[in-house]
Amino acid sequence: MQVTLEIPDEWAKKLQGLGRPCSANFSLAREVIEFLARGPRPSEIIAFRPSEKAAARAEELLDKNRESSLSTEEKLELSEFAAWNRFFSLLKAQASLNLSPTD
Repeated sequence: MQVTLEIPDEWAKKLQGLGRPCSANFSLAREVIEFLARGPRPSEIIAFRPSEKAAARAEELLDKNRESSLSTEEKLELSEFAAWNRFFSLLKAQASLNLSPTD
């Protein structure tokens, strides 16, 4: 199955960080891709939250970042979290515009 999303050019510019490959063990990317591949309704997109494991990892990276103790790989991982967060913020905003009474 292939899923294609069309987004405005200005959104694409904000999401340029997603153009590079995700690190091999980046679980949030897998979660998002699996979720989107199911073809969620707008209400499901709005309700989407990352797993507890992904949220805990993001918090761990943010704590290490505050302490300035991130490795190069962890910096990339944190950057990927931020890029996915921006992507989903935009996606949820668009989904909220597409809500129908049955959603």
